[in-house]
Amino acid sequence: MKGFCPWCGSPLRPGVLFCESCGMRITEQEPAYAPVAPPPTTLQQPKRISPRAAGVAGFLVGALLTLVFLLVIAGNPSTQIVVSGQTVTATQRFTSTQRFTSTQSFTVTTTAVRMTTVVPVGAVEPPYTLIQNGKVVWRFRDLSRRILEWNMEIETYKGYAERPKSTASVKLHSDALDRDFQMSDMRPYIIPSFFSKVIGDLATGRSPEDFVREVDNIKNQIVVYGSGLSEGYRWPAETLTEGRGRCGDTTILMASMLVAGNNYSEYGMKIEVWYVDSNRIDREDANPNHAIVRVLFADGGSWIIETTTNQLKTYPYVWGWHFDVTDITT
Repeated sequence: MKGFCPWCGSPLRPGVLFCESCGMRITEQEPAYAPVAPPPTTLQQPKRISPRAAGVAGFLVGALLTLVFLLVIAGNPSTQIVVSGQTVTATQRFTSTQRFTSTQSFTVTTTAVRMTTVVPVGAVEPPYTLIQNGKVVWRFRDLSRRILEWNMEIETYKGYAERPKSTASVKLHSDALDRDFQMSDMRPYIIPSFFSKVIGDLATGRSPEDFVREVDNIKNQIVVYGSGLSEGYRWPAETLTEGRGRCGDTTILMASMLVAGNNYSEYGMKIEVWYVDSNRIDREDANPNHAIVRVLFADGGSWIIETTTNQLKTYPYVWGWHFDVTDITT
């Protein structure tokens, strides 16, 4: 007799007539089941990876990390341009966390990475600011897509950008609200002389309206990060160089260029800066929290221009407080 139950496969003690596990009678016939012994365990030698295969794997990992790096950069554009000779050094800083899923999930986190890339000057798309050969260089496009370049000696630029900030203020009275508002005065920051040697690039051969469009186009290439009036303003040199500003800064920038061009081409225009309410721009109960510029042409027409958009926007009518800056010569 076999040592296992033919019905359930349980081990049997010698001489038993019934299986102690399933209770079936034990006969001398061939058992219907016998346990299968587990296969022997063998240890496999680890496979050796050839140097060529290792190189391919390293290339793929490197390509993946490069792709991750480029994806992070594409979503975090923040470039500061510095020029030496004929090359541009573009420095980018960013913080990002990206999650990717393939056969396994993993997370790649890049924090405060600093990347420096050297590229030919001609490969950088305007607008941008350069420090080159002892000069500050600004490059941008006019409305015909022509690249314009303005430059100024660094020391001269510093004289415009580092002068002490004005603390002058103006009192604006509202009859509708029966109250006064104390606001920082924009007029001391309007500096037409900063543009006196280059404004001809925008004014020469152009009508007054086309000149104003070109000035607005320069503003359109400035990043506006807020519409509220702050306690202090930037000089036009700062706003143009840093490529950013609030509504007061872009209004000051535009007014400075408009006055400079008006003097250069003797357009006979009148330029005003306005304090308005961005939420109630055409109502008497205005609360001054925004700045715009108005141009009155010699033929009697006028444009009231928004200074925080990336395209020319004018208002048919506004309510606010305005100051004539046409005769500023500083």
